[in-house]
Amino acid sequence: YPEVYDPKLKKWSLDTLPFLPEEFKYELIDDVKKQFHIVERLLNREDVTCIYVCTDSGREGEYIYRLVEQMAGVKGKERRRVWIDSQTEEEILRGIREAKDISEYDNLAASAYLRAKEDYLMGINFSRAMSVKYGKLLNDAAGTSSYTAIAVGRVMTCVLGMVVIREREIR
Repeated sequence: YPEVYDPKLKKWSLDTLPFLPEEFKYELIDDVKKQFHIVERLLNREDVTCIYVCTDSGREGEYIYRLVEQMAGVKGKERRRVWIDSQTEEEILRGIREAKDISEYDNLAASAYLRAKEDYLMGINFSRAMSVKYGKLLNDAAGTSSYTAIAVGRVMTCVLGMVVIREREIR
């Protein structure tokens, strides 16, 4: 959250937007810390010299492994990417046999990081802007005094737009 970068950003204000950090910070989610530390220990064992990356084939799977590796501080290990499209024994063995050096997937990883940063920046900035600008209006319309946060996101906004268009067609 922005307040991790600067405590002054905890209060939502148009004056502090846009929030565009030069470096993105990552932190572990409490619910996964125990499992992460198990994987971290395995990845960093001295007797492990080669890591076969078997996350889902695609941008998101690549992103997940790269984040885990980054957070675990993995250094000096050969990493091979297993790319498979099904879970059959034959396909898994083929994927392991034909695994490529992970560097061949660097562009895919860069694309995944960029998508994640875009989602974060859109969500943080537009949600805060809409909430500060229109949250009180929604509270007043609903007759409530509680604070209304308006969530805005890359996917959510498109889906909401489709729902609105369809509702207008129906009316």
